[in-house]
Amino acid sequence: MENKNAEIITIGEEYASRRDACTGADVIAKMLSDVGVSQKSRYYVDTDEEEIFAAVSESVDRYEMTFITGNFVGFSPLSTRAVSRLLGVDPVNDMSLFSCMNSYAKKHDIVLNDSIQKYAMLPRGASALICDSVPLSGFIIERDGKTIVSLPGSPEFISLICEECLADRFKNLIDDRPAERRLDFIGCKVAQVVAEAERIEGKYPGVSAKVFQPTAEFVLSVSVPGAGVSRAEELMEKAVADVVSGPLSEYYYGADTDLPTEVVRRLAENKETLSTAES
Repeated sequence: MENKNAEIITIGEEYASRRDACTGADVIAKMLSDVGVSQKSRYYVDTDEEEIFAAVSESVDRYEMTFITGNFVGFSPLSTRAVSRLLGVDPVNDMSLFSCMNSYAKKHDIVLNDSIQKYAMLPRGASALICDSVPLSGFIIERDGKTIVSLPGSPEFISLICEECLADRFKNLIDDRPAERRLDFIGCKVAQVVAEAERIEGKYPGVSAKVFQPTAEFVLSVSVPGAGVSRAEELMEKAVADVVSGPLSEYYYGADTDLPTEVVRRLAENKETLSTAES
């Protein structure tokens, strides 16, 4: 699985006067980082339905994952309507979500009115994120390689939902994430690097080795896709160790770097300087 990118959309002004406060978006960002998803953007939108719809539409176009949250009670129906409209489906009542809300209310002596039903509506095809520890949960829907998640605004509620409902689901992102390594060589011929790539792929089934030449040096990109993170890393380490000690060892100068960076690093490490002249 390729690394995923995500955007977090917050509906309504989020703790504008409390800059040091942990927000719902902060909790989501931490969870994304933990599972290796790159949070590319954090976007704030007003409570206008057209603005919300436009923000969600643009996010789904740009990123693989879109997270929606908000810091006021009424954001949930707005989120449901925007996602339903985007996907061309109707919002539907989810009885499991409604039952969860009723159960929470009874435990905490809260009286619910008839309007609460609108908070138990999801886009058709979405899965409710049921968490008995919170009064308002959320939903997740996956379609055409895109994931949309709607969560309440409370950092505490989001943490509980992530722990109870999303941890196992997003663990798959870690298990499927490829292990990748860039190995850099200089002074050799392209045919030698190509031969080394073929040797590694033949010796280690499941390992992919690609060759490219960004400047004067050659790069051998080694990856192990979707093998489970521990197995992928173990297989990667074996393949990399083989390359580094193999036929191209004398031309190898670093991993996941580039020639100028490596030159500067080695000069600093050895407390040496480099003079250049231009004519």
